[in-house]
Amino acid sequence: MSFAFKRFSFFGQHDVPGHGFPADAACAVAGGGRVFVGCDGALHVLDEGLQAVAVVPAYGHKLLHLAWAEVRQNQYLVAVGVEEPGASTAAIKVWERSKLAALKPPPPSPAATAAATATAGPAAPGAPASPPAAPAAATVALAPLRVQKVFNSKYPEAEPTALAVTDAAAPALTVAVGLGSGMVYLFQGDLSKGAKLHHTAKLSARPERGDLWAVTALFFPPPSGAAAAAAATPAGGPTAPNNSLFHRAASPHEDPSAAAAAVQSKALAAAAAAAAAERERESLWLFAATESQTLAFNVADGSKNILDQAGVANGACAVARGPLLVVAREDALYDYTADTRAGCTVFDGPKQWLSVFQRYLILVTADGGASGGAGGAGGAGGGASSLLEPVGGGGGGSGGGGGGGSTLHILDVRNKLVAGSFPLGPGGVAQVLCVGGQVVAATRSGRLLALREVELTAQLNGCAVHAAVRSCGCTHAALTRP
Repeated sequence: MSFAFKRFSFFGQHDVPGHGFPADAACAVAGGGRVFVGCDGALHVLDEGLQAVAVVPAYGHKLLHLAWAEVRQNQYLVAVGVEEPGASTAAIKVWERSKLAALKPPPPSPAATAAATATAGPAAPGAPASPPAAPAAATVALAPLRVQKVFNSKYPEAEPTALAVTDAAAPALTVAVGLGSGMVYLFQGDLSKGAKLHHTAKLSARPERGDLWAVTALFFPPPSGAAAAAAATPAGGPTAPNNSLFHRAASPHEDPSAAAAAVQSKALAAAAAAAAAERERESLWLFAATESQTLAFNVADGSKNILDQAGVANGACAVARGPLLVVAREDALYDYTADTRAGCTVFDGPKQWLSVFQRYLILVTADGGASGGAGGAGGAGGGASSLLEPVGGGGGGSGGGGGGGSTLHILDVRNKLVAGSFPLGPGGVAQVLCVGGQVVAATRSGRLLALREVELTAQLNGCAVHAAVRSCGCTHAALTRP
């Protein structure tokens, strides 16, 4: 049964003047209270207000991909780039959160402020005051914690096209790099103990026929609750602080057997969580999309399931609970488990980007193609359309759009509604990020929009108006006319 997405205005649009987001960004990620943007070979560091903090020379030629990793109490920025033209110098670089957080924005110099004021000139009568010019970020040399070459004699070179990270093997960090040759290289290392990242496996996503090989997207599913709890537990197990509040002498009236039972119960719970994490580690899956296929790899044994003989050329994919991989193709949003296709939600039009924000899917479509219609379609095996529950698992796309415009849609697939649609203007989308409880969209023309969810009262009013429109058949304008 087909249905149309109900349209609401649950998000408000705000421009971000004087921001430090570069217009020609190749990649971006948020984490640790910072926003990191790759532009040519430089790593631009911004604060959560999107103001420039510093510029770190990261690669001699080009920074290609960024990812944020949290491994127990440690957080890392992981990057892939090349030092020289060509793929032979590709390397993974890792920076610690503490070093990145220590970077401070430059203070505005009096000379720069005076020059900006003189350039702007006096404001016209009645015109709004121009925002103060943002100070230029200083270039700071920041050595990475680890550097690992992507290629060697056993791992042939090709263009790096995708990146994913996970803490499923905590305390070790696991990194997957997808290549234009259709191969995926896996790396692992416990950085907290001074270990280096090292090659652990290579997986083939190449089809049996054709030459559409390139890996366009990689995603590790988010860890389950048990695995996350085990990853947050110190290596020696849960311990209480060594002070008199926890380490006191037993009372003569205290039942020793009850205290021993409590200790044993905690130990059993910790052991169960660790066992669940170990089982999840042994069954860790890696979703991969190529130009011609959609696959899932079992990282433990290297086996793979071909989920669909259709891929996605621009990498417009995201991860939802289940775990599910959601792939945005021109006719619909398809979702997959590690075993099969689970269903789809029809949404017509060329797709440029797909990512997640809280319970919403963030979808960017090319103007002139999106119909806004949606419907449920059964997946493999005749299943009903899935109810997607997005999680903060990343997403992507190539932007594109050429000279035409594009529109960003915020979709609540579970409730079958569009929470907001926002034209992005000509040039198409460059990056979409979730920063500080808001969606930030950067266009290739240099515009930056912040989309924030409106208060619940305004959402309820919108729902009431929508219900009235449906019941009486009148227009929205007639109901809201004063």
